[in-house]
Amino acid sequence: MGDIRNANPEQLEELADKLRTAGDGGAYGDLTSYLDRARNLDASGELASLRPLLEWLYDAAEQLREGARILRGDDPGYHEPMPGYVAPEDDSGSDIEWDFKVSDQFLADEFLDIASKDELSEEDISRLQGLVDHSDENPDFAAYIIDNMGMDEFLHLSQQVEEMDDSEDTDRLLTSMGNMLSAAMWVPGDMQPGSVAYDEWTTTPQGQAYLDRLEAFNNAGKRQVGSDDGEVGFGIVVDLLERSQVPIDEQLFQQTMDELNAGVQTGSWDQDLPDRLMILTAEGNPQAIDGYFHFRNDQDRIVWAADLMGKGEEMTDVEVAALAAVLEANQHNEDFAVGLATEVGAENLLQTWAELIVPVDTGEIDSVSDARESALIHMQESLGNLLGLATRSSDPRMDQWERDIIAKGDQDVGDPSKMAWEPYGYLIMSNLMQTGEYDNEFLTTYGNALISWEQDAGGPGQIAYRVFYRDPPTLVGDSFWNDPVAGYAEALGHNPDASASMFSDPGNFRYLVEERDWGTISESGYTALGHALESATSGHAYDDAHSGIPHSMQNADIAARVIDFYGDNPDKMENGELGTSLANIAADYMPDIQYGLSGFGAELPLPENIAQPQRSNIEWFVQALGQDPEAYGTVIRAQEEYTAVALDYVINDVGGTDDEIVDAVENASEAGGQVAGILNQGRAEAVFDERIASDEEFNGHLDTGTQWAQRIAGVGTELMAEKLPVAGTITGWAAEDLINEVSEELRRDNSSEAAKDANDVYSAGEVRVEDTAEAAARMAAESNGNLDEQAIERIASAVRREARTGHNDGVEFRS
Repeated sequence: MGDIRNANPEQLEELADKLRTAGDGGAYGDLTSYLDRARNLDASGELASLRPLLEWLYDAAEQLREGARILRGDDPGYHEPMPGYVAPEDDSGSDIEWDFKVSDQFLADEFLDIASKDELSEEDISRLQGLVDHSDENPDFAAYIIDNMGMDEFLHLSQQVEEMDDSEDTDRLLTSMGNMLSAAMWVPGDMQPGSVAYDEWTTTPQGQAYLDRLEAFNNAGKRQVGSDDGEVGFGIVVDLLERSQVPIDEQLFQQTMDELNAGVQTGSWDQDLPDRLMILTAEGNPQAIDGYFHFRNDQDRIVWAADLMGKGEEMTDVEVAALAAVLEANQHNEDFAVGLATEVGAENLLQTWAELIVPVDTGEIDSVSDARESALIHMQESLGNLLGLATRSSDPRMDQWERDIIAKGDQDVGDPSKMAWEPYGYLIMSNLMQTGEYDNEFLTTYGNALISWEQDAGGPGQIAYRVFYRDPPTLVGDSFWNDPVAGYAEALGHNPDASASMFSDPGNFRYLVEERDWGTISESGYTALGHALESATSGHAYDDAHSGIPHSMQNADIAARVIDFYGDNPDKMENGELGTSLANIAADYMPDIQYGLSGFGAELPLPENIAQPQRSNIEWFVQALGQDPEAYGTVIRAQEEYTAVALDYVINDVGGTDDEIVDAVENASEAGGQVAGILNQGRAEAVFDERIASDEEFNGHLDTGTQWAQRIAGVGTELMAEKLPVAGTITGWAAEDLINEVSEELRRDNSSEAAKDANDVYSAGEVRVEDTAEAAARMAAESNGNLDEQAIERIASAVRREARTGHNDGVEFRS
């Protein structure tokens, strides 16, 4: 809808009533009556093209009324639910919330018309899929179809579709029907049968409809579908739920498991049905699995889990799935975490996990079920989270457990009678550490011991030979780090305090950053190193969407060492995904980088703790990042946004006379221009000298750094607030208007043709840095309120000139 701020609310209401009145009158009512008459005459198809118009009339009328309410200052209105169907209660607490629109009813009715045919064509299947494609997870839409169709007929339709020739449409339709079956059977909120809330809800029309649906579900499940020799209903139910992307409701799961287990006892079907239902539920709703076993307390749960883990690879697929689900459901339960770790014990834990991820007979790995492999991947993540939580506990039992884990690190923890490889303790524990937040002292002690072990063994190459000379395959795929130090580095990536402690030690920094060959075992080792360096320099987990600054002095010192080392050794930045992490570090430290290029003298908004690498190393570090399209996109966006923050700072915070402001903006824009010029020098070299990337690739990554633009705008807010008793103008517009202004410039520049030579890169970069800096300076100056038009023009001209000068200096930094 366009700008309605000058509209008359009464006129908006009048127009809305012409489209649709509250009682379904107006044009909407007229069209509804035509469609109803067409349906009664079996002529719905002839008017099908008008149904989108019905939805438009409904939505447009609601939007007009919403506009009128806004203009009058009323509370936001409520869109009416679908006529003739009961919408969920607003306070039900359901995790699935939908607005069941009138248009949905016409889609559902057409679905019912087509589904009632004796035989379905390929065109019918395609149309059925199209009708439910965007509404199949809507519980009201699903319930409307199933209740009007009947549960037996719904399952029969699924059987018909399954028997048709396999195609993309049949596959998608069966998935949609699985979604509808699961969605229609959800109980709102966390109500339990027998609770007061549940009893009250089942007296409502919606609750009574659910009980009728549940009874129909159980009855249809026990019968043969379609004919006396047809498949049993529960078999079709499980087929559909295995396809569903909507998790099964906990109450439905428990009741269906009871029915299936009873059927196994009477011989109505075999154990396969309850097993499959357990596995599919474990994947989608682990809380339901945890509730199914009716643990009286955490101790019951601990004993159950420890007993299963004691079986090792002898666990069935169902047991593995159930254990993975219970671990996931309790991964934030400290009592359970400590109890499980100490009950199983360090050595048994390491041995069990080694057995689970590498089958004793490695030749059978291809025959392992997808369900088992998926459950192990989930279990690895949950177990890592649980162990990390346990180490952060004050329970004294964990002290011994931690000592035992480290003591077993350099030992083969496998059972020689079962295993054809040597799973050293460090390898297994580092694998589990990839997820979870661990105690700082434990993680640093473990890391120092691991590094000493690797160095004593002769480096990662020797470790690789000792551990993997038989090259065992694993069941956890890419989640398994063959390099124990790389697995540990990934753990540091999620544990910033421990990471900072490790890299602040000169010996560890020298070995891990300067000396170690992270690609000896796998190139993914460089990715892990990058993640560890990000957390060590930022003070946050590498994948945490933090706001950047503030950094501790320890963070800043490590960042300075990182920039100094890689600036002096730029060839080492080309390994794996390390460059991506180094670009994130550069973006995170953009204030420090621009300050360093200014000679540590410009008036800029700066954090309390500043990284101070050598200027020449900053230049080469940024130039190397400029050679990678993705890194270039990240750093250029950070540079542009921080330059905008700096310009606002000197205009609206530092202030002063017009002449003083002009001097200040010249320094701020020149420093930003230098960063852009160095980046563009790297870009040109990559495209036209090294020929390692195309100019189109660079243009395609200009939005890579969007998240950094938003973070740095937030940083500007924080830096301004630290220096002013009342926050400056940055808080009013940087986070939104500034990003929009700069982004518009980027989109315009990105539409140009690819550069034909290095001069084209430099020319485009020069225009870009001038335009983006000027746009930000004008916005800051115009928001000042005390600057006249002549002063604003002087500021804009000075910013453009010095941004260009800085860019040219950056391009020629080598000379």
